[in-house]
Amino acid sequence: MKRFLFLFLMLVSPLFCWAQQKTFMDEILARYHELIQQPVNIGYGSTEEKLISGAIEVVDGENLTQLGTADLATALQGQVAGVSIQQQGMPGMNSDMSIRGVGSVYGDGSPLFVVDGIPQSQNPNLSPNEIKKITILKDAASTSIYGVRGANGVILIETK
Repeated sequence: MKRFLFLFLMLVSPLFCWAQQKTFMDEILARYHELIQQPVNIGYGSTEEKLISGAIEVVDGENLTQLGTADLATALQGQVAGVSIQQQGMPGMNSDMSIRGVGSVYGDGSPLFVVDGIPQSQNPNLSPNEIKKITILKDAASTSIYGVRGANGVILIETK
């Protein structure tokens, strides 16, 4: 009986020690799990990111302030896939933004901006220091609540 108990402890102890060690991958998975648990604002309210099937990207305001730019469009340039920004040649002019290309030859092609739940007809020209979080809705399923105005995408801005 003692021999059996000794063999059992020899087999179980290394397994138990191996299971108790935290690896780098465990830390990454834990951070990812925290990230997908955070609420994401969409047109119908807010939900967890893991429950969303549409094309949505979230940019934290802290990331925008680290860039050191005074323009919202310039701050978003290169931060989000599918968002293109064309600079105007004149100083002080707003940059043209488009999400996933231009939808129509006749229309403006710029996305709908919603600042704290209030739709804006054009770029609100907010400083990145005033922004808490930006949620970009890219596909038709995400922008359907905004109707035709959201056809070119929607940029939801939460201010501090």
